[in-house]
Amino acid sequence: MGLSLVAGTARAEAPSGPDERTGEPPRGTYVWTEDATLVDPVGPQAGGAPPHILFIQRCSGGLDLSPGAEDSINNTSTIVPGPVTLPEYPFGNDSWAQVMANAREIFSPFNIEVTDEDPGPVAHDEAVVCGDAVDVGVPGAGGVAPFTCGIINNPITFTFPESLGNDPRLIAEVIAQEAAHAWGLEHEYLCEDPMTYLSGCGPKTYQDVDAECGEFNPRPCDCGVESQNSYQRILAAFGPAIPDEEGPIITITAPITGTMYDEGADFTVLAQIVDDSLVDRATLYSNGEVLDIDTTEPWGWQITGAAGGVYTLEIVAVDEYGNEGLSTPVSILVAGGDPLGVTGGDEAADPDGTQGGTVADSGDGDGSGGATAGEIVPGNPSGCGCTASGGSSTPAWALLPWLLVVVRRRRSAA
Repeated sequence: MGLSLVAGTARAEAPSGPDERTGEPPRGTYVWTEDATLVDPVGPQAGGAPPHILFIQRCSGGLDLSPGAEDSINNTSTIVPGPVTLPEYPFGNDSWAQVMANAREIFSPFNIEVTDEDPGPVAHDEAVVCGDAVDVGVPGAGGVAPFTCGIINNPITFTFPESLGNDPRLIAEVIAQEAAHAWGLEHEYLCEDPMTYLSGCGPKTYQDVDAECGEFNPRPCDCGVESQNSYQRILAAFGPAIPDEEGPIITITAPITGTMYDEGADFTVLAQIVDDSLVDRATLYSNGEVLDIDTTEPWGWQITGAAGGVYTLEIVAVDEYGNEGLSTPVSILVAGGDPLGVTGGDEAADPDGTQGGTVADSGDGDGSGGATAGEIVPGNPSGCGCTASGGSSTPAWALLPWLLVVVRRRRSAA
């Protein structure tokens, strides 16, 4: 990774050492501004406080910005020279998901909510991640931000993916640098920190180190301090992360209970997973058996060549703190022949009474097979994974345990 953050960063070859300049000569990664409202640091709180919101703006459908005082709610910025429409993030959904995962990891020590959903008319920082540096009048840059020696209220910062290339980690590190500029942090002469221009030392995270200010050489800090500790400065501004003790909320969005497929069909299992922290992994189960594990958004699996049978699908997701969540089961039918032979009553399943069981009792002879299936315990699924109770709307065939086919991980494109 080559990182030359001067008025941002231009993509370049990896340097031979951390002190070597790459790409363009220095142009400055922040712009001093007087037209901004400052706010006091929140500071660490024993009882916790609402998180500071960092909205990472993908610019879906284009983003209109106007010149003016810093205002993320009304989309005005001291950086843009005139009205501008920025195009949306160019590298697709998978790349965007990686950008978000990396950004959340970088900001994870602090009480900062990193989101790509617009928070609306509430106080928030906005990290615009779209377009090219020429769109806002700073050619060759990879990012730019407004700057004072304090915390700007409702700032808009810029990271330019079309200048950086499709490098999710680099993009996330530039987001981190520009966001912190709006909180009064300068460049550091410390390769491991996102506030640096230096490169060649691996992924960057905020360091709990008293570092010299500087770009490619040490220099006096501009804000009247001898050194800068990015970790402690951000901690003092917003406080530590509030531990997440709740498991993810999981919704299987496709297929839905009652869906029928022909034998040999291909279909996709999709899920929406919501959590206050980063989701580490999601495991798909069929009738209590593990099928596959997905580790990145969007969450989904491709089922191929389904064999006839009835399947109960469930998903267990685990967040970065080890909290588990379990989806509501979804039951589907893959018809291997006349579906009436599966979904009908006793007569349809066994018209002459010689088969030793019915669809309703799963052939166990006492009429209780489908109704006594155990509930899956998150993190330790067992049995067929269905939960029977009086008045359930689950189809009768959805109470039969079967085996599902091999899955192939689905990977979504843009």
